Amino acid sequence: MHRYIMSLAALLFSACIAGCGGSTSARTVAVDPGPANYEPPPFHRQGTVGEYAILSGMTNVRVSGYGLVVGLGNRGDTSVPPEVSKYLVSEISRSGIGRWDTGTARLAPEKIIHDNDTAVVLVEGMVPSLAPAGTRFDLSVRALPHTETSTLDGGHLMDMRLYLSLGDIALPTGGTTSVARSDPMRGDTFVNPYLDPERDEDLLKFRSAHVPNGGVVTRSMPIRLELRQADWNRSVQIANAINTRFKSTYAEAAPAKARDNRVVDLRIPMQYRENYLHFLDLVMHLPLARGQGAWDDHAKKLIQYMESPGGDCHHASLVLEAMGRSILPIIKPAYISASDEAAYHCAVAGMRLGDTAALPVIVYHATKVDSPFRLTAIRELSKYPREPDARITLDNLLDDEKDLIRITAYESLVKLGRSLRIQPVGIADAQGRVRFYMDVIQTRGKYIVYATQTGQPRLALFGQNIPVEKNIFFRMPDGLVVINGKDEASPTLPVLGVNDPEARITYFPTSAPAKETNPDGTAPAIQAVEMPKGPILMIDRMVYRTNRRSDMFQVPANAKSLVQALGTPTDRDEFNQIRGLGLTYGQVVNVLYRMCGQGDIRAKFVLQDTPDIQKILNNASTMERPDTPE
Repeated sequence: MHRYIMSLAALLFSACIAGCGGSTSARTVAVDPGPANYEPPPFHRQGTVGEYAILSGMTNVRVSGYGLVVGLGNRGDTSVPPEVSKYLVSEISRSGIGRWDTGTARLAPEKIIHDNDTAVVLVEGMVPSLAPAGTRFDLSVRALPHTETSTLDGGHLMDMRLYLSLGDIALPTGGTTSVARSDPMRGDTFVNPYLDPERDEDLLKFRSAHVPNGGVVTRSMPIRLELRQADWNRSVQIANAINTRFKSTYAEAAPAKARDNRVVDLRIPMQYRENYLHFLDLVMHLPLARGQGAWDDHAKKLIQYMESPGGDCHHASLVLEAMGRSILPIIKPAYISASDEAAYHCAVAGMRLGDTAALPVIVYHATKVDSPFRLTAIRELSKYPREPDARITLDNLLDDEKDLIRITAYESLVKLGRSLRIQPVGIADAQGRVRFYMDVIQTRGKYIVYATQTGQPRLALFGQNIPVEKNIFFRMPDGLVVINGKDEASPTLPVLGVNDPEARITYFPTSAPAKETNPDGTAPAIQAVEMPKGPILMIDRMVYRTNRRSDMFQVPANAKSLVQALGTPTDRDEFNQIRGLGLTYGQVVNVLYRMCGQGDIRAKFVLQDTPDIQKILNNASTMERPDTPE
């Protein structure tokens, strides 16, 4: 920390020297204060685009439609309302199923719909405000009323279209516009793991689920600014200010265009495609005054406002950032302001504008135990993948005493995309497409099993070798999985094809049946690798389609091998051995939650908790929920 203080002192000295130079005169465009009875906005918003215009459509757009969840075994329902059945038949046929030219003529859409393996569901989602095409979002699904579907656990949502909703009514057969669709590659359902099938009040809740990242926007939402008062000159002034500040180095159209005296059309520049909401935030905080002299003066007043009691530092920081790199000499001295809040937010603005000298301030607050900005500083570090100090700081925080800090640091490292202490293992389907990630984290802290339930599904194991207790007996309440712990491997049981990325070993049974012959007529070689010494887990699962249990397999008794065995598909490897038990991400999370709760895995289980997901999982079980770290 001493070197950070010294670097900040040097920074202040250089900034003072820069500030003592000659002043720059520039023409300033006056800003009309508006009618006499107009109540002025907060200081940070005065003279900005947000004072004179509003963003149209800054609310999430609700979409819905009818869909089909498959893979339920005998837990679905054959009864479907006629009008919904007719619609789904046309949708399934449109996708190519049931046609000779696609080789699926025997899969009649009517037969698929009226099968106990499937359930017709109402699908709903909230398209993020002003989202461009390609944006992903979570979906919720629920079985239609008056049907006998018992659960959506373990199901998969087929490809379907989503339409603008009319209140609580989905009208997929006409009169509405399709703006999104489900992604069949990410259609696995996720049922609240805290539900208990032995509690009567929870039984109906198994008919609802959500699909993380299961929706994708197909039609970009129009983005426009609407002036509070009609004024053609103001409309042109706003468009010019935006185009001047955000002119692109790419050969693309200007981001703003004045349509008339009330509307300015916006488009997202290429460099902001992955963070379009931040671009819109900067547009709304962009000052309309033109000229370097005007912006320098305004930046100084903003910093004084931030340092004063009650100043809105967050929004003032966005105004500073919206001005651009030219004001960096003005905000640099504020990095060591007497006000911690002003110093932090000025450093954030400086860092986002490319001034790496601001990084020590953010690192300081990320590591300061009692800083009120600690969590926001940790998340802020995820935005700087080219800064080694950002990654090193986040890596060190994986060992923090507080679970919430460790988890926030992990999530930031995932966004950063770089960490030598996180080993991502993709759990893929039979075609090699990743269904979810298991991140094995090297940490000296206590064991944690952390599961996301929004966005890309990820399981984080805080601890490289989280053990499963010896000689356990575990059974899921619905009998989906049964696990027996043993002191040593059995020579007669087959081993699931579990890959160990560290040892680069694939475990196969010593009695693996050979393929018939090699292409040259010789017998194939059998790779015989014995199980490592130590305790093992004997696992089998219920196959709902046949209502029979699978063969029993064995895997090493640790959480990493268990997750791989449970989530890997049931296809066969080159030795004709089953690779996994084929559970969905939600089912794997459910198993881990219950094993941690019973002490079979001595780790704290934490489930990601977000307001949006709580809306989806409203009226959840009232059982104790250990999903919130301290």
